[in-house]
This record gives sequence, C-alpha cells and structure tokens, in this order.
Amino acid sequence: MSIHIDTPTPPNGRSSLSTEEVAEMVDLLKQIGVHGFAAKIMIALTTNGPSPSSELQKLCKLRQPEVSIGITQLKRDRIIEVEKIANFNRGRPKHVYSLNGGFYSATLMYRERAASQIKEMNEQLGRLNELSEHMSALSN
Repeated sequence: MSIHIDTPTPPNGRSSLSTEEVAEMVDLLKQIGVHGFAAKIMIALTTNGPSPSSELQKLCKLRQPEVSIGITQLKRDRIIEVEKIANFNRGRPKHVYSLNGGFYSATLMYRERAASQIKEMNEQLGRLNELSEHMSALSN
C-alpha cells in the first residue's frame, strides 16, 4: 500500500509532516492495531481538519471503499465525529468527519490497548521462564 497524505504547505514552506514521517506514523499505528486506512484518515484529519469523504480520498490517496472501511473502524471506536450538512442542490446530505479531540486523545485507546497486551505478554514470558527453569531442574 503506498502511503501519502497531501498536507497543505504552511507559509514557512515546510509541510507539517514529511512523506517519510507520515509513512512511519501509519506503520506505527498499524503495529498497535489501527487499520491502515483508518490510520491515514486520522493523520489527514489531524493535519487538515474536518473533511468530507471526497476530500479524504484525495488527501489519503484512497478509493471511496477504502475511506469507508477506515471511517467504519473509526466510528466503531468512537474516534471520529460525523456532521451531516444539508446539500440544498441535491437530496443527500454531505458528511464531514472530524477527530474527537486531538490526535493524542484519538490514539489513546489504541496505545493503552497495546500497552496492556505488552504487559500481559511480559507476564506470560515470566511464567514461561519459571516453568522452563523448573523443567530444567527436573531433567538434571
């Protein structure tokens, strides 16, 4: 999956995140359990603010079904808010997505879950070490 988020260039001429930083952030989020599409959307919403699906497609270089998959996970995890804006020219309202709080608070649940899994694995490794030592003592 190619990783690219278009971010507006601020007056100082430097984008808020380089392509490499975005790729690293997406990879780190994926490693702690965030779906890749959702990770891209979180970063895009952080750097660009509230955005409709069509804008997220452009910013994240994702197709509409991929944006829908990411949005579904973020809604399930209560990471994003959805605002319906009436479209007076057409029948269907436009949906504008935004993060609940900032990026730090949006990723807190995922980081806490990963930390809990690490703690549990460390406990399991400790118990395995105890049992391994016991097995070694029995075989001597």
